[in-house]
Amino acid sequence: MVAAYAEFRANTGDHNVTFLPASSYHMTVFDGVTDEQRRPGDWPHGLPLDASMEACNNYVAEKLRGLKLQPMAPFRMVIDETPAYQSRFSIRLRGMNDAETRRLYELRDIISKAIGVRHANHDGYEFHTTFGYYVRQFSESEEKAYQANFQKLLRQLKKTIPVIELQAPEYCLFNDMTEFRPQFLLGSDS
Repeated sequence: MVAAYAEFRANTGDHNVTFLPASSYHMTVFDGVTDEQRRPGDWPHGLPLDASMEACNNYVAEKLRGLKLQPMAPFRMVIDETPAYQSRFSIRLRGMNDAETRRLYELRDIISKAIGVRHANHDGYEFHTTFGYYVRQFSESEEKAYQANFQKLLRQLKKTIPVIELQAPEYCLFNDMTEFRPQFLLGSDS
């Protein structure tokens, strides 16, 4: 995956996109809590909306550490080329079959209940991996070249990694999308 992204980046250039470092490649299972979203549904219902982020992170960590989960990993994902999604800098992923997708949504429900957060997109969440963020509008020719490179990337990834195996989810903290600080694996005793 890293090699495919490196080739894509070389073909696309850095003028319009801020690319994430390889250490930030991930698939989010559950969007946690951010300082910018202090409202019911997006903030743990067991905490006041004015609680500090440190208190919130500790609260969420305590709730997640308390989860008794059956071993779940690996999660087997495939690239989903559904045209309706086509975010410019994300690759949509789905479970390799309905049972795998169901397991992921069941895990999302467990996490949601444990930490008291249920975002508006909870039931329709689309799994994805993001490799960069748009910083400047493409010209018409740049857009055309970008889309051709993106389709090439999708074909290359589907051929070289037909099934993407993800290990146990980790609880991570981050200040921005360039650095995720893993805290612990969900369901572990640490």
